[in-house]
Amino acid sequence: MRYIVINQYGIGGDKGSVAYQPRSAGRESYDACDKWCRQHDTANTYAIVEREDKTTLAARALGSIRTEKKAAAARENGKKGGRPRKGKEE
Repeated sequence: MRYIVINQYGIGGDKGSVAYQPRSAGRESYDACDKWCRQHDTANTYAIVEREDKTTLAARALGSIRTEKKAAAARENGKKGGRPRKGKEE
């Protein structure tokens, strides 16, 4: 797992832009991001997040496309009562 630092409020750059990306992975990656934030972030404008790969970004983009087929399937599911409610397991 790799972590990156993003600009979360758009102060001093574009919102969501990558401010820092370490070369390491795993815990070392998070520690490097944390160290960078402590040195550069005085107004809590940055956030440490997991870096997503291209397939995750593509799946998110394709899943957000609205089509007539998806709308029809949603209507059919609604007729059946919709998504089941989360209940307490006993």
